[in-house]
This record gives sequence, C-alpha cells and structure tokens, in this order.
Amino acid sequence: MATETLPQVKTCTKCGEEKLVSEFDRRGGSRGEQRRSDCKSCRAARTRTHYANNRDSVLARMRRYKTEKPELFKAWKRISCQRHSKEIVARVKRWKNAHQEHVREWTNARRRELRWEVLTRYSDTLFPRCACCGEMTYEFLAIDHINNDGAAHRKSLSKTGRGLGSGLYPWLKQHGFPAGFQVLCHNCNMAKGFYGLCPHQAVKSLRPVGSA
Repeated sequence: MATETLPQVKTCTKCGEEKLVSEFDRRGGSRGEQRRSDCKSCRAARTRTHYANNRDSVLARMRRYKTEKPELFKAWKRISCQRHSKEIVARVKRWKNAHQEHVREWTNARRRELRWEVLTRYSDTLFPRCACCGEMTYEFLAIDHINNDGAAHRKSLSKTGRGLGSGLYPWLKQHGFPAGFQVLCHNCNMAKGFYGLCPHQAVKSLRPVGSA
C-alpha cells in the first residue's frame, strides 16, 4: 500500500501560523531552494507599511534607479509584472469597476486625441482635411486605405475577426505612420469603395464613375 505524502509545512516567524511551504518565498542566490522565515502575507504587509511610511524616499530611489540603470529597471519591472500578474489584473479590474465614469471619460478623450493626431499626420495642412474634396469638418473625416485593402487589414487587426476600425489608429501610430493611407471624408470614402473612384476625381479625370 502506497504511503500518503503529507504536504510540507512551515511556521512563520512573524505571525506564528503554520502554512504550506509554498506560502514562503525562496531566498534565491546561493541558498537555492531555501525558504524565507516569514510568509508571503507578512512580507507583503511589511512592504506596504514601509511604503506608506517612506513613500517619498521610496519613489525617489526608484526614479534614480530607473534613470541610472534603465535596462535593469525594465527587466525588474517585467519580472515583477509576470510574478504578480494575477494580482495586478484583479487590482486594475477592481479600480476600473469603482471608477467606471472616470475610465469612460479618459478613454474617450484619449481616442479623440489619437484620432486627431493620426488625421493631422496624414493631411497636408495644419488641420485634418479630406484629400479629395477638401472637407475639414472633423466628425466627417476618416482614414482611407489607398490600395483599397482596408477590410483585410482591419480584420487582421481584430482578434474577434469583426474588423473593428478603432484599432487602426493605434496601429498607425505604433508603426510610425506608414505610407499607403490618406484622409477622406465619409462621402468620398464611401464613393471610392462603391465605385472605385470618387465623383470628384471622376470630374477631374473627365471619365464616368464606375467606368473601366
């Protein structure tokens, strides 16, 4: 008959509670698998207390470390986020649920700022303007794929496959505003999509809309 293996336990030197060994952080370094004498909960509480009592000095030290050793700071930040990913996601979710109106206002403002920046970068004037008819009303303007491959591009940007257009503006900025895009008003954009050529351009070229 196989002998049942009991879980390893350890007593915390701070709270005095007996807990599973997994509730104690590893010491690391040359000590390998050795565990700390105080449990994770006690260490976290002590860290929070120290931060609350020494907030200014802690932040100053972190800013100095970030400036003097940026690569090490990035590595530490990445490891810390990976190690505490579940706690971070839960904390962010709680904060968003408690401040829904603020989150909504901030998100909408950020989208408007980004949209204005992208439209301006793809216009030949200080303000966004349709490259076809010259329309400058902000609400009437949009980004057009010059090569008419917008549907496929938007689909590739959307994880759900629905081709959500709002993801286009962050993509353009993240990729340094690449060529192949222009600003059109919704009228010119729709006409270009339906007929292959906007009536404004048809007049300029003196050929009927939709003709080969």
